[in-house]
Amino acid sequence: MAGHTMSEGAPGAADRSGTVLYEEIGATWWPLVWAPGLAVAGMGFDLLLGLRPHVMGWTLAGAVLMLFTALWVYARRRFLQVRLTAAELCQADERVPVDRIDRVEAGADADSGERPSLAPAGTRVLGGGMTPPRKYEELLLRLDDGTLVLAWARDAARLESALRSVLSR
Repeated sequence: MAGHTMSEGAPGAADRSGTVLYEEIGATWWPLVWAPGLAVAGMGFDLLLGLRPHVMGWTLAGAVLMLFTALWVYARRRFLQVRLTAAELCQADERVPVDRIDRVEAGADADSGERPSLAPAGTRVLGGGMTPPRKYEELLLRLDDGTLVLAWARDAARLESALRSVLSR
């Protein structure tokens, strides 16, 4: 969320000015309501069919499903997080100081709007993966030492725009 501010010293706090220029959180916590909702729906179907619902069984099923959903959400929040501030670009657990980014190499094709992958084979992906996450777009960056790296975001055009504005300062 552009312009979102966070307090200094908080977990995941932003740069010195506190301004987050681009952010993707990876996942929200609302999927945790699926598990109790499904358990209640299961008990409701038992009642609808004239059966006595097995409250302990449905509660246990809801708790186990909630646990796996919580792990899924936590993993997505940790490994699919993208945040750009005036000081650094964060992708998953990796942080790259903006000072190290020399330029954005390739943007979207002006005619088609598509973002072709122009990265040479073996280009390092920020965040530690072998490839950018599925359903995420790539953004090729050149660092100050000349190496190419792949950044990624759901909306790479917005990330590219925010990066270009930070780099032009």
